[in-house]
Order: sequence, then structure tokens, then C-alpha cells
Amino acid sequence: MKKQHAQTLLTIGPRKIGPGQPVFFIAEIGVNHNGSLDRAKELIAIAAEAGCDAVKFQKRNLSATYLKRVLDDPNREEQSFSYILPIFKEFEFDEGQYHELVDFAASKNVIFMCTPFDEPSVDFLEKFGLLAYKVASADLTNFVLLEKLTALKKTLILSTGMSTLDEIDQTVAFLKSKKAAFALLHCSSTYPAPLADLNLRLLPKLAERYGVCAGYSGHEPVLGPTVAAVALGAAIVERHITLDKNMEGPDHAASLEPAEIKELMRLIRDVETALGSGVKLMSRGEILNREVLGKSLVAAKAIAKGQAIARNMVTAKSPGKGLSPQFLYKIVGKKAKRDLAADDVFEERDLHGEGKRLKVPTMGGRWGLKTRFAEADFAAGFHSPILEFHMSDRDLDFPWDKTKRFNQELYLHAPEYMGRRMVDLAHPDNERRMAAVSVLQRTIDKARELAPSFKGTPSIVIHVGGMDLELNDNAGKLLDLAADSVRRLDAKGVTLLPENLPPRPWYFSGQWYQNAFVRAEEMARFCKDLNLGMTFDLSHAQLYCNCYGKELEDYAQIVAPYTRHLHIADGAGIQGEGLQIGEGQIDFKRILSILGRGRWSWVPEIWRGHHYGYRGFIVALERLSKIPQLKNR
Repeated sequence: MKKQHAQTLLTIGPRKIGPGQPVFFIAEIGVNHNGSLDRAKELIAIAAEAGCDAVKFQKRNLSATYLKRVLDDPNREEQSFSYILPIFKEFEFDEGQYHELVDFAASKNVIFMCTPFDEPSVDFLEKFGLLAYKVASADLTNFVLLEKLTALKKTLILSTGMSTLDEIDQTVAFLKSKKAAFALLHCSSTYPAPLADLNLRLLPKLAERYGVCAGYSGHEPVLGPTVAAVALGAAIVERHITLDKNMEGPDHAASLEPAEIKELMRLIRDVETALGSGVKLMSRGEILNREVLGKSLVAAKAIAKGQAIARNMVTAKSPGKGLSPQFLYKIVGKKAKRDLAADDVFEERDLHGEGKRLKVPTMGGRWGLKTRFAEADFAAGFHSPILEFHMSDRDLDFPWDKTKRFNQELYLHAPEYMGRRMVDLAHPDNERRMAAVSVLQRTIDKARELAPSFKGTPSIVIHVGGMDLELNDNAGKLLDLAADSVRRLDAKGVTLLPENLPPRPWYFSGQWYQNAFVRAEEMARFCKDLNLGMTFDLSHAQLYCNCYGKELEDYAQIVAPYTRHLHIADGAGIQGEGLQIGEGQIDFKRILSILGRGRWSWVPEIWRGHHYGYRGFIVALERLSKIPQLKNR
């Protein structure tokens, strides 16, 4: 079999499966219901609560699966037949019961799957509109069954236990000849499976050898190997579940009890998060820590302009905001281009001179640059139609020169912190929430103070809150609190623009969860209820979509009617926000075409884009200038 490296994405209902997608988890109920419909429903509910994507049962027509003489007298065969066949007869569900199970799974938002063991069982299951079929290890070589299944043109998932590599080669060739969409699951078909027999290193080789999605069907009594399979690239995981490992039946001992399935799902999602994108990126937290803990080249003593810089004149100290110590031997030997006092930080201009102001490409529409109050004059020199000031809590008391006049519209990004606390309009503690309202009201008052210096009506980008060190599933309650907070504001004379945030933002260099105003639907509802537009941050949205297996195009379509302002930066993984244009995953032409030529304004939101004379922002503008929706608006 010729090696292939590109894996094809599979689709089962709303779920895409494969590289870059969350693991598709199948909770195998099989015959662990022991013939009880109520027990089967309880297992479905447990799987749904744990966050599983699908539940799977087994269907047999025994007369089509086994020889008549075996059914008539199981004692003539191996002892296992005498044990298993009566169980299969006793535990089988009828058509009415299957209808109940399919409907119950749908009510729990989990996909209903089943493994047919014979052709009549396929015909039986087709009555229920199944989206995909699982093929047991025992039937990997069963071309009779596979011929029946491939004719349905549905996604197939095949376990590879009990098979040789040559047999897998032949089946893969057969499936590809039928143009089937399928995945292969590495599997050790013993119940329970000894750890020494798992051979997990074979899993990624299946994906490489056949160019298909590979996954893992586990029967081991512990959780670790399944988690390891995910780390090795499993796109699909299947594990049996049971109410009690000690129940009578063939699969209970190799199954997971409710607490175990919940823990396994948590571990898998943690591993997915930790695996990341495979691209070397610095998170915001790393960048912040790099500035605080990193070093810059500084003058060890006073250096006069024109003086040759000797090695003993240079040392390294924090913060890491100046020239990297890696430039030590490039700065040594140069003549100082300016007077430097002891502890003055060397900058790029000390290597290359002051240089000219970077030139902004021709842009269309209402675009702008992000800046700070102290840099307003410098930023205004780029002649953008908008200036967006990112405020700290101290900027609320900034002594603005009221005689200044700018030919730009005014946007303020409200403070995110007040002292050592987050500004949280959705905080459950009323005192904390009212403190956030106070900060936002002061920001509005500041906008009114600055308004005479600018054109038009000021706009304010706000965060509604809902951030916490713990997950909170009650976004509705948080948004109700945020809505109450917004209604308390006197926003006369300004435009409020709530902004979507990433799912795992970094605040104070610590990892948090953003529990509200991250999902497109809740943002649209919030804006509609309060008659507000919003700031749509593309990078934040991409990270949300990566975290929860969504599509950015779908996200953009939902928020497009409410989008009044854009923060434009690239994004990758779930921590790679604020990346330079073209260094992440976003198809900007596609997303901006969805947003159309609406009333929105925009600024590049590249992290640390203001460094070195706004170089990061200018590079972003150059790359974005090639997009018609931005150049010709």
C-alpha cells in the first residue's frame, strides 16, 4: 500500500472529524443495557452529560450472523458460544424500542450510531436515518457487509482489531475503490485488554499509511492509554460505558463507569488544549512575562553621542522592551547615535538610526490605529480617519489638553482592569458589578470630555465581563447581569460597542475562562435586546471557533448584522491571538466578504503593533490593503 500523508476530514451530521478538529468521542453502550430500555436511556443521558459526541449500540439478526447449526446447538462449538448467544438473544431491542432510543438521543443532542453485524441489520437500521455506521473489528474483512454499507454513501468507522496489516491493506483498497468516506480505529480486541497488548504507536502509522482519519477503540481498564492515544493523534475515540463494571455481560468489565467517563472526557479536552496548533507562537501571557522577566540591552555607563560603544559599556536588564541581548555583538563597536545615560535602554534606532516615518498604504473607508493618550500626536501623523485609544484605569484621570484638535473620529477602548480587579459588568457580586459600572460611566464621561477635540460622536469599546478562573455554564444569567449594568449607564452622546473575547483570555498573566459574550448567538441576542452594535474581534472569534469546533464563516454570518467596528488580527489555536496578518488561520477575504460593505469601521489589532514606530500596525495595513473590502470602501 502506497504511503499517503494528507488526511481527509470526515463529516457526521454537524461534526467535522479529523486534523484540527476536537476528538469525536463515541460512547459504546453496545449490549451493556442488558436488555433494559430504561438502562439504555440512562446510559445515553450519562454520555450526553459527560460531553460525548455519539452513543453507539449493536444490532444483530442472529440467523443472518451465525450458522443455523451453531444457533441450534451452541454446545457443539467453543464454550464462548454457549455463553454469548443467549445474551444476544435476550438483550436485543425491537423496532419500537429503537425508535425510542433514537428520539431520546436526539433530545440529549448526541448522535445515535449503531454497529450492524449482518445485512438484514443494515436494512433494519436504515429505518432510523443513521448518519454513520460503525463496523466491528470482526467485520473488517467482511466484504459482503462492507459492500452493503458502502452503497449507502454514509461515513464508516472501522475498528482494526483481530486483523493483519495485509488484511487492512485489502479492505482499505476495497473501500477506496467504492469511494467510501471512512476512518480506521486502532484496537486490541480483548476484553479487558492488557496494557502490554495495546501497541499505541501503531495508531499514527495507520493515518500515515492510508491517508485517512485514525482513531482508537479502547478496552483497557484504565484511562491513561486512551489519553495517550489522543496525544498520538487519535481523531476518534470509542470507549464502552456501563453503570457498573460488576454487572453480568460480556463487556462490563472493559467499560467505564459514569465518573470515569466524565474524567476521561475532561482529560481528553485538556490534552487537546495542550497539544495546540504545532506552530511556535507566544501566547499573550508569555509576551507579558517576556517583557517583565526578559532582558534588554542597556548602557552600563554614560555614553556620549559619537563615542564608540565598548563591551564594558553594555549590560542586560529587565524589562524586555528594548533591543534584545542577542544583538550584543552588533551594538558593540558601533558609534553611539545619541547621548545615553546609565541604564538607558538600547533601541533599534541605535543600530539603524532614526529612519523615516513608516509610510501607510492607501486605504479606504473608516480605518484607524490603536494608540495611547501620550502618543496621540504621533499616531495622528499617519492621517487615519480614526484613532482608538486603549485606556488603563489611570487614563481616566489623564490631563487632556482641551485645546487640541484632531481630524479623526474618537474611539476609546474602556479599561479592562481597575487596580487589581477585572472590570466585570456581569459579576455575581453586586458590589463588584457596581464598581465596574462606575468605571464604565467614568469612561463615558471621559469620552464626552475629549469629544470636542475630535470629529463625530465618540464610540467606546467595552467588555461585558463574565470572566472567571472557573468554567461557568450559566452564560444566560451572566448576560442578564451585564444587560442590567449597561442599562444603568448614562450613555448619552456616545456609542457603546461591546466586544467579543477569546474563550481562554490571559488576565494578569493568569489563565482564565471567558464565560459570556464569546458565542455568536448570545452576542447577537445581547445586542438586539439592548439595541447596540458590537465590536467584532476576528482573532478572538477564530480562537473561540478553534476551541469549540465551530466555523468562523458561520460565526461571522450571525454577528454581521450587529457589527459596527472591527478589530482585525490573525489567530491560531486557542491562545494565538493578535497575530500578524497572514501568520494564523483566518481567510480575511472570505470573512470580510461575509461582513459585506456595511457601516463598520476597523483598526488592526496586532499585539505590540505599536512598537518601533507602529511597525506591526503598518505591516498589517500593507497586507490588508490587498483586500478589496478594505482598500476600496
